[in-house]
Parts: sequence; C-alpha cells; structure tokens
Amino acid sequence: MTPRQSGQLLGMNLDAQLAAFKERARNQPVLPRPVIRLQRDAPSPDTSAASTPDATGASGAPPKKRQKTTTVYSQPEDTGMGQHILTQITYAIDYLKRQPEPISIDKIASYLSTGPSIALVNLLQVHPNVTYHHDTDLYEFRPMLNIRNESSLLATLAKGSGIAVKELKDGYPSVEEDLRKLEGMGQVLVIRGKKDGQARMVWYNDPSLNVTIADEFKQMFHDLKVPEAADLPRELEKLGMTPASVDPRSIKKAVVVKDKKKKNRRRGKITNTHLFGILQDYSQ
Repeated sequence: MTPRQSGQLLGMNLDAQLAAFKERARNQPVLPRPVIRLQRDAPSPDTSAASTPDATGASGAPPKKRQKTTTVYSQPEDTGMGQHILTQITYAIDYLKRQPEPISIDKIASYLSTGPSIALVNLLQVHPNVTYHHDTDLYEFRPMLNIRNESSLLATLAKGSGIAVKELKDGYPSVEEDLRKLEGMGQVLVIRGKKDGQARMVWYNDPSLNVTIADEFKQMFHDLKVPEAADLPRELEKLGMTPASVDPRSIKKAVVVKDKKKKNRRRGKITNTHLFGILQDYSQ
C-alpha cells in the first residue's frame, strides 16, 4: 500500500467517526430548564396577618408602627473638668492665668471640682508656666513677659525696645485698655492694624526726644525746593552723587594706568676677579 492510499484510508476513518459522534449527540434526551418565577404582587406576611382578625375580634385595622428609639453616643452627662490629670492641668493653668495674685492649691482643686491630689501638686510645681512660692505655698501663672500693670510696662519699654502686644496679653489681660490710656497721655507709641485697629506693637515715647524747633528753621526747611522727579537724577550727578535708581554695577570705574618702573637687573657676585684683563667685558 502506497503512502497516498494510507492517507486516504485514514481520512475515511476520521469522517466515519465524526458522523457517528454527531448521530449520538442528536439522539441524546433534552432535559427541561427549571424556571423560577418571582411573585411581586404577593402580600407580605405582616399584611396578611394584619387582615386576619385577632383574638379581640378587631379586623382590617392597620398595625401600629413601633416607635424607633435612637441612642446618641456622645459626651457623658457629667462634663466637669475631666478626670485625666493632664486635662486638669490644662484647666488649672487657664484658671491661674485669670488670677491677679497667687492662689492656693485648695482654690485650684475647688475650681476643678476635685481634691488636691499628689499628681496635681507635683505637676503644677514643675510646670514651666507656673511659679510656685515655697514660702507661702501659693501658685501663680508665669507669662512670657513678667509685665502685669502700667508701671512694669513703662519700665520695660523705657529700656529702648518695642514689644509685641500678643506677648503682653499672655499675662496682662487688660493691656488693650491700658495702652489706649497711655497712648492718649502721650507716653507710648502704638502701631495698630489698618483693618481691625488692634494694637500690634508698642514703644516708649521718650519725652526727652520731643524737641521744640524754632519757626525760623521750620521756614528754612519749607523754602528748600526739591527738583522734579525727572530732573532729580541729573541734579544729583551734577553734585557728584549717584541716584538710587542707578544700578551700581553699571557704573564703570575709571582705570588709572600706573607707570611701570623698570626693574634693575640683579647682578650676581663676581667671583672670577683673578681674570680681570684677560676676559672681555660685554656689559657696556
């Protein structure tokens, strides 16, 4: 049998097998597909139960809806000064800040609605914003600046430096009222915000600097004529001055040429003096 005949026989066998498979597939039984239908209009169990008469004989009445009770989980009802020791310290510092003089630990504990515990006492004594007086056993708020009244404010300002008002408010609650009074008396100079008018900085108004100038000198000052803005650079250049509008880097400096001096040739030490008269001198 030739290879060609073998290939034809193999192809006939495959065709016969494929036809037999298709015949078996057609003879297989077809099972029905299960279908699940949803009944949307069916009455709910609650409605059907409500339409049925109850034991008392009432029927057809809709059932009463149960009232929902909503529980709100928030802060506890007793919102005192807090039970945590750090919370008590925060409230104690705020309370000391409003006191004009030192107070005892009993007053602080009474404000906190708690007893003077050992932890509270120890933390207050070492707190950076609290001054503890050992001799009197009293506590006092320690501000950023130890300024609490007009006299201490003027004494500090007289040293020559300005103070930010926000630093004064830390231990001086009535500083705004005192600044308005001192400003009206001419003892301080205050810089205020343009929008809200609140004091920002304060300086001491030194009375020794308030010098009275004679009217003659005032008239001399007003008689001085300032050149126009366009002519001002030219007038300054005439006087040998540089206008501020000119970039200093653009100014070329005059280069001074210095005469270079000729360096004398250094002559070495003559060592062959014994040959004078024999050698010829070429230096001339």
